[in-house]
Amino acid sequence: MSNIKFHNRNAWPKGPWDNEPNEEMFEYDGFQCVILRNGMGALCGYVAVPALHPIYQDSWRDLTSLDVHGGITFSETGKYFNKHVASFGIKNITVDNNSWVIGFDTCHWNDYIPGIPSSASPKYYKTFEYVKNEIVNLVKQLKFEDRL
Repeated sequence: MSNIKFHNRNAWPKGPWDNEPNEEMFEYDGFQCVILRNGMGALCGYVAVPALHPIYQDSWRDLTSLDVHGGITFSETGKYFNKHVASFGIKNITVDNNSWVIGFDTCHWNDYIPGIPSSASPKYYKTFEYVKNEIVNLVKQLKFEDRL
């Protein structure tokens, strides 16, 4: 587990998040991928896109063709992403500084957020496995975009 500063984690109800990691970095089909739990307990998924990819430096607002939970909600340089992650005290996750990182979150109207128990029914919690599957599907879409 990392040193992520959670907002009153002790007040969170028991749930599947108790047995999940707070972060993970992995590679899928040549892309650096990251899962991070935010301060409210919701999971976020990220993919680092290389400089020669067609969506490199595209705003998250322009990435509506990518089908991922809640849509793309983050796009920034790898350097910025690394600084942001380090600000949470996470030292074991860094992506290529020259990459373009895009991401999504599980903090939408019908998502259960452990730090906000009244957010939705607990059955709508998006698990670590769910987020990892969404990242894999996102990479597959990025590979397809690269061929266009």
